[in-house]
Amino acid sequence: MTKVFVMVGVQGSGKSTVARYLAQAENAKIINSDDIRKQLAREGEIGMTYEPSENEIVFRNFFDQARALASAGENIILDATHINERYRKPIFENLAGVDCKIITCVMQTDKEECWRRIRNREKVDPEAVQIPVYLLDRCIKYFTVPTKAEGFDEIRVFDIDEQSRAFRAS
Repeated sequence: MTKVFVMVGVQGSGKSTVARYLAQAENAKIINSDDIRKQLAREGEIGMTYEPSENEIVFRNFFDQARALASAGENIILDATHINERYRKPIFENLAGVDCKIITCVMQTDKEECWRRIRNREKVDPEAVQIPVYLLDRCIKYFTVPTKAEGFDEIRVFDIDEQSRAFRAS
């Protein structure tokens, strides 16, 4: 059965790191909202302001890709914040009728570590999406842990030990 992994966590929490690991382990393709945002900005379709109108374009593209790949039987990883049920509900709407197992992967990372990673990312990658200060605080404020009642078949919680880069799934 096709697997859809839904990364859940605020910016800098380790979603993309775990997504790369899962992509290899599960032979899955990553659909990353930041990559889509950068591509659309390069093409002049959007700016990089995180305005609702831009987010609508980004996530329309995001879910079009998800549905196409999952419908073709590809395992996929949806790499975006998905911070609460409001942002997770469209996953189920867009994958309705697709025979797949939907697994959420929740990142456990404290705010200080997230900020450290964000600042490091911006130093290392000049094309890194710049995260406004208010955005991380807002995401933390509105974050809710996913539940099976939302429709997930499985919930996995990840903690990344920065020193060893070892994954501990619980």
